[in-house]
Amino acid sequence: MIFKKKEKEPKPKKEKRVPVMKVGTHKKTVIALWLVLIASVSFGVYKNFTAIDMHTVHEKEVIEQRIVDTNKIENFVKAFAKSYYSWSNTQESIEKRTTAINQYLTKSLQDLNVDTVRQDIPTSSTVTDVKIWDIKQAGTTDFTVVYSIDQTVTEGETSIVYTSAYMVVVHVDGDGNLVIIQNPTISSIPTKSSYEPKAQESDGTVDAATTEEVTEFLETFFKLYPTATEMGLFQFPVEWNHLQTYLIVVLLQSIGIVFVSSFTLLISSFAKSPITSLSVSLGMFLLPQLLLQIFRKGILNKLLYFFPINNLNAQKTLELLSSEKSFLMSSFIQNLMVVFLFLITLKIIFDFITYRHMKSWHFS
Repeated sequence: MIFKKKEKEPKPKKEKRVPVMKVGTHKKTVIALWLVLIASVSFGVYKNFTAIDMHTVHEKEVIEQRIVDTNKIENFVKAFAKSYYSWSNTQESIEKRTTAINQYLTKSLQDLNVDTVRQDIPTSSTVTDVKIWDIKQAGTTDFTVVYSIDQTVTEGETSIVYTSAYMVVVHVDGDGNLVIIQNPTISSIPTKSSYEPKAQESDGTVDAATTEEVTEFLETFFKLYPTATEMGLFQFPVEWNHLQTYLIVVLLQSIGIVFVSSFTLLISSFAKSPITSLSVSLGMFLLPQLLLQIFRKGILNKLLYFFPINNLNAQKTLELLSSEKSFLMSSFIQNLMVVFLFLITLKIIFDFITYRHMKSWHFS
């Protein structure tokens, strides 16, 4: 009997697993997150506007009420003071004064002021001016008023001008009517202050960096000024007109947008969800702006100006690129070309990495 060696059956080769990119599997989650975002923003806007409206209405009512009360009380006290401190040495004038001040006083104060001015006192008074200095609320319906009067008192052929300050208390009833409930008492008014502002002391020195910057600007300015036209003298020291500068800014911003798009596409190729892609891309886009606040000097500070987030201020960017000592190269064109080459090179690298990572994808 002949035995034959059994040949081993070849094992089937394992097929190489092809990465599969699933699209649209989290559609419901994405829609829910967008709805939450829209609802949050809408609610915030609504609360903001309604809060402003309520606050505005409240303040408007309070201010209007204060203005009305102040005007009524001020005019009432001025009219009272002119009548109270004006008289002549005749019975008719005294009776006329008594009738006039009774229009402002309570019944008890009317009786108290009957004999304040008598005919046997040989004086007369004329009020030339009344000033209201202060009105304060002393209770729910009472107000204290401080005022001053300028009056000329005449006795015989002698006239003397006095300036005096007094205080009265005015009551305002529910209908808005007023009455004085306290006789005038001596008070005081503000006088001239002895305050003198301190003169700012300066040693007259300027730091070297500021001196150098001002000197550079003035040299460039006076170089361009004699030959500058309406379009020729721009905000940075380069002899270009506004149209040329505008085109440079547009080109710089366009390359920045292309750079951001390539970077976002790169992040999206590695991220597993749209939210992650958006968050990482936005964070990396804003990061150079944050680092610029930390690194304010040195080569790192200059390199941070290559990124689009720091190029949004066109005037500042152009001034920086045109400065011989503030950036990398010695001329504006050279600095501009360095920025362009930097952004374009990074864009090409990002696109290449994205292509290598996505070329074997299968979508389902």
